Amino acid sequence: MKAANAQVYASHIAEAASLGADILVFPEYGLTGESSAPKRLWVSGGYTEVIPLPDGSVPCDSGVDAPTIVALSCAAREHAIAVVANLMDYTDGNMYNTDVAFDTDGVLLAKYHKLNMWGEPNVDVPSDCGEGVFTTTFGVTFGMFTCADIMYQYPTLDLVSKGVTDFVMPAAWSNEMADMQVMGYAQGWSYLHQTNLVLSNLRGGTSSGSGVWFHGESRATTYNPDYTEGSVHVTDMVDAGLRVSAPQSRVNLTSSSKWSFAPLTEGTVCSGSVCCTVGVSSAGDSGWVVAALDGQDEDGGVSWGAQVCAVLPCSQLSSECLTYHQPTVALKNMTLKMSGISEGSAVIPEIVAWSGQAEVTLDRSAISFESLPGSFSVATTSDTPLASAVVYGRPLVRDQLPYQCPASRMYI
Repeated sequence: MKAANAQVYASHIAEAASLGADILVFPEYGLTGESSAPKRLWVSGGYTEVIPLPDGSVPCDSGVDAPTIVALSCAAREHAIAVVANLMDYTDGNMYNTDVAFDTDGVLLAKYHKLNMWGEPNVDVPSDCGEGVFTTTFGVTFGMFTCADIMYQYPTLDLVSKGVTDFVMPAAWSNEMADMQVMGYAQGWSYLHQTNLVLSNLRGGTSSGSGVWFHGESRATTYNPDYTEGSVHVTDMVDAGLRVSAPQSRVNLTSSSKWSFAPLTEGTVCSGSVCCTVGVSSAGDSGWVVAALDGQDEDGGVSWGAQVCAVLPCSQLSSECLTYHQPTVALKNMTLKMSGISEGSAVIPEIVAWSGQAEVTLDRSAISFESLPGSFSVATTSDTPLASAVVYGRPLVRDQLPYQCPASRMYI
């Protein structure tokens, strides 16, 4: 399967280059597929490779025993386009979820081992806390991280603190968590840190979308989980001087008992020190709830510290509201304020709208934010109905991590 997918990748690389893209980003697990199979089966089945260290060489010429790496290097050079992909690196008996980046001349620029797993019990956590940073021939320096990494201090906020402003993010992020929709999270992260972000999400029946954001402004998004063929989307990043392209799961959801729920019409709900206040100018009497959490959020066997205010489409007051639902009652022009935020929390606003049968992110001009000590507010003004609105705080000091990195302390 990996070899066949590499051939498909080569055709996408050719297409993206023909459309004028400077860089193409592929999704997490796009070459191998996701599986909880034991590591030995990944290795014996040929789903891993020994990925060489970047040393300025071109794998297409070196004869390295890593066929997918060679194929991607050759395709990048043939079509003069930078390429980011994700596969499994098998090194010294360990298997790492790995992003790789190739320059327009086929040089292997970087490899990065994913640090923050989402379940993935068969994947090893790296001990070196390496960072994925690379500079292309067209003069842009990118930070590279994978899926759930965006939620953590390291490597993402550490790279921001070091002045990196352009990021690529392979992901396999599904939509079952109503309070964590990836397009909204990515847009909010891009805005708050004034960064450019290219997100390529694994396509599937529960996919929650891919996109490109410039300082929080949507340059391209795609949400089509029922689409059976992969596709290439190209957009101009005029301000950054490059063109980028992003082609287009975990279901066992559990929830913390500290979640509190109230009908949207009540306007306020609290959990622990966190209180959520909502104001709307267009909504029905039912079909929406406001939810609050001050505790641990959970999914797929993973738990992390969270302070959350969420406005979600749901017809009942229960943890069922935390599972993704499509809205049945239109909600527009909303304000959501979270108070009681812990000092040192990294706060991300997530606004996702619903257009036709697809999720979209709103124009940046339709969203306003206000951040004050201990509180954060978001407001929307758009004729496009909302799919959900969330203020998601990450009190990073609560995380119990399987690694230690010399990360800079940087919070928003």
